[in-house]
Amino acid sequence: GGAGILSYEWLIKARHVTFTLLFILFLTTPDAQAAAITIASVSTPGGGQTGPTDAHVDGAMVVQGVNVAYYGATARARYGSLSTQTFGRIGDTLQGFPGLTIGYTATASFSDSLLFGDSGFIQFDYAFSIGGTTTGNCKPGSVDTSLGGVTSHFDCAGGTFQTGHIPFIAGVPFQIGATVRANGGGAIPGGFDSPEAGFGFRSISLFDAGGTRINSFSYTSESGTDYGISGAIFAGATVPEPASLAPVAIGLAALVFKRKCATHVQRTIP
Repeated sequence: GGAGILSYEWLIKARHVTFTLLFILFLTTPDAQAAAITIASVSTPGGGQTGPTDAHVDGAMVVQGVNVAYYGATARARYGSLSTQTFGRIGDTLQGFPGLTIGYTATASFSDSLLFGDSGFIQFDYAFSIGGTTTGNCKPGSVDTSLGGVTSHFDCAGGTFQTGHIPFIAGVPFQIGATVRANGGGAIPGGFDSPEAGFGFRSISLFDAGGTRINSFSYTSESGTDYGISGAIFAGATVPEPASLAPVAIGLAALVFKRKCATHVQRTIP
């Protein structure tokens, strides 16, 4: 009867919704790897600039026709290597404008995902720089790193750092990244700033559970960057495994099945 037809129609709609949601779920499930990216950004009183690898701005601050300050900021971002520099000259005439301050920053960062063919432990050795002449800022810069979930923060001084042995699992993306920032600016008449901050890997080594160096692993990186891991063979950019395409195939199959099923039920309803 009519109720039966309504229930069948509701069932068709329910099946349609179920399979459509299933299809969307499989298509929109994000890949486990993080997007590889490099960013360079600068900000000054005269404006800012952001680019994928390089950024630079320089200029002067003019107040009532007087150049009270000169400034500039440069940032350079590469996978595994970052540098930032700023400079500023605050004129003696600044004392004629009480309360006037200037500020400028340069930031560079990268993030990438490594994929290893076997499981083991990895150790990073890197150098970082934070310094320059500063007369108006107590912390000229900072360096932040995140390597396999292990984070570190440095400010006010440069140096070298070696991580412990960080575990990685075969076939599981291993995230690495770093950000450096140089901060300039102040309100000291006649002052000069040239803060800078940088980062770069010195060496990367692999070990087994017993602490013995591994010399036979292969790895890929999502960005296609060879990080020169000691004893490891770089196999190029990471590409999706065939298995990772299965969810999309299943979603497409579900959609086809839904259409066939709905068509068949509609045709048998009196």
